[in-house]
Amino acid sequence: MSEMQVIMESWNKFEKRDALLANEAYITKVLGIPIPLNESHPYSFHLQNQILQEQMLFEGFWSDVKEMPGQIKDFLKALHTVWSDPNEIEDYYKEVDEAADEDAGPILKFFIIIRDKLGALLDNLSDISRKILSPVIKAAKTVLKWYNEVETRIKNFSGLQKAIGVTALALALQYIWDKMGGLVEDGLGKIADLLPIIAAGPEAGPVDATIKVFVTWFVTEIQEKVIGFIKEKVEGALKSVLGDVISGGVMKVWDALTELYGGAQFIIKTLSPAIKDFNVSNMEPST
Repeated sequence: MSEMQVIMESWNKFEKRDALLANEAYITKVLGIPIPLNESHPYSFHLQNQILQEQMLFEGFWSDVKEMPGQIKDFLKALHTVWSDPNEIEDYYKEVDEAADEDAGPILKFFIIIRDKLGALLDNLSDISRKILSPVIKAAKTVLKWYNEVETRIKNFSGLQKAIGVTALALALQYIWDKMGGLVEDGLGKIADLLPIIAAGPEAGPVDATIKVFVTWFVTEIQEKVIGFIKEKVEGALKSVLGDVISGGVMKVWDALTELYGGAQFIIKTLSPAIKDFNVSNMEPST
């Protein structure tokens, strides 16, 4: 049997074929397939084939849900319902993005202030202070660069990859904030104290000694504890939608996310507010 015959047989067996092809919102928002301007329903064989393949991938991804234990199964069924609705998934992205931005805000702000405000004051410093502060500014630039690259890449995905990626990134940021937020807040306070001292110059006192104290703290608390943790968790969000993880189905993605982000209850607790807004699930995470 030729490839074309296999595809056509799959189409003929697919009960919701006609309804699927008529649902442009589902095709574009859930499956993430853009409809070219030169296409109209009934679509070309090539586009129909693409739609079928993405729909089969989407359905296959969820096939293991029935094998998951009680509360996790209920949660994933609710997530499936939201991700399957072209209206609800748009609101879901908005809800999850807003929660992620709230967690990312102070983390990114910390590194942005180091990059921009401390960086702008380097010329005011002695050679000694410039030498010890420059690596801190470089580290901040590096963190911001790879975070922005990962975030942009995830948000440029479509369909199932985007749904998983956006969700994983939101989990990453919440988990990072829960574990490292105290150190970040401490750092924001230290920078707020440091900036006016540098700006005032020698009149403010021993600037070199003050900067050395800050840099020592940064290396010990941020460079050794926080930066690597952020990198691992944020890049883990990207890896959750690449390679054989997503092709392994919902169970493999679930295992990857629970390993990265504190277990099943953390994920359910973090995402349930976004799902409950749509009256899909009234579950509460067990304690």
